[in-house]
Amino acid sequence: MIAADWHFAKQMINAAYVDMPYITLVPGAIVATATYSTQPEGGDQQHVCVIRSTDNGLTWSSPIDLESASDPESSWAMPWYDWTNGKLYAFYIYNFEDVRTIPTGITRVDCIGKIA
Repeated sequence: MIAADWHFAKQMINAAYVDMPYITLVPGAIVATATYSTQPEGGDQQHVCVIRSTDNGLTWSSPIDLESASDPESSWAMPWYDWTNGKLYAFYIYNFEDVRTIPTGITRVDCIGKIA
């Protein structure tokens, strides 16, 4: 897995907010995960996706959502390809409980959750 900066992610995904891109190699392709949204960072539509390139990163597929924008927030997906069984995994934060406020009154909940 390789971490890339958000400038790289903005070239792959056209959205208002794109962050935390990570890439990994799979047979015949490069796979990337990222957090993205049509809203600014921390918005309630923030979610994770997977994209792939079969031409060494010159072009990328459309994002495939791991969680829907209408689901609770998900963030920071990290891909891992298991060469022994051929499966691609993505580990990320997901707001399972759909928490809307923190006891301190903070309403930004994109950083809350469990590992999915």
